[in-house]
Amino acid sequence: MSRCSRMDETVLKKMVSRNVAVTLGIICIVLVAGLGVALAFYASIVSDKDNAIASKDNQIASLNLQNSELYDSLAESESAVRHLNESIADWESIDRMQITIVFGWLGWSWIKF
Repeated sequence: MSRCSRMDETVLKKMVSRNVAVTLGIICIVLVAGLGVALAFYASIVSDKDNAIASKDNQIASLNLQNSELYDSLAESESAVRHLNESIADWESIDRMQITIVFGWLGWSWIKF
């Protein structure tokens, strides 16, 4: 081969190498830009999910508070019912004694309660 053809071949290899390097550089830039867009989009989705989770946590806390208040109200109601049942039992006992006394005065002591 002649010296000229070797130089042409070397120049051609350098140009091909330079074209490949530029093309790979452009591909890398496009990939990095795409990765940046993907990360920004993902960050937006994560932020939305974090907000949804915070909202659900607040709702759970509110429902737990409401549940606690309802249990307290139920305990108060049960206590009131017990008190009323005791009062009813006391009044029934008093009524029986009064009826027994009246029947005793009337001479109807044979009737028992």
